[in-house]
Amino acid sequence: MDVDESELNTLSEYGDGIYIRTTEGFSPPFVVSTNNDDYVRGGYVQAIVLVSVITEYGEPRELSDDVVPASVAVDGRPAISAYLYSVNEWSKEELAQLLDVQKETVTKYISRFRRSETEE
Repeated sequence: MDVDESELNTLSEYGDGIYIRTTEGFSPPFVVSTNNDDYVRGGYVQAIVLVSVITEYGEPRELSDDVVPASVAVDGRPAISAYLYSVNEWSKEELAQLLDVQKETVTKYISRFRRSETEE
């Protein structure tokens, strides 16, 4: 991790030892910490989506940048969008091009995925 652990403050705590931390002032980088690893993300929304992905599918495995696990793929476009956005750090524009949809549709997919995870 590129961030000094002593400078991080916890923003949100989730079950199973998952939490989001950041430096003073609620600004990037945002760090999603689990019992096994720390994942540095540039945006808070991306960090929240990563928490949802980890909660639903477990911690990401080392895969090619354009590959999603089968368990994610069978859950459809919202899950694929959320995974590639939060784990592989794809932009919404890149996802829109891959899925042949508008950027706004990708935003809806990601929002739908987050909402479905918090409703369970």
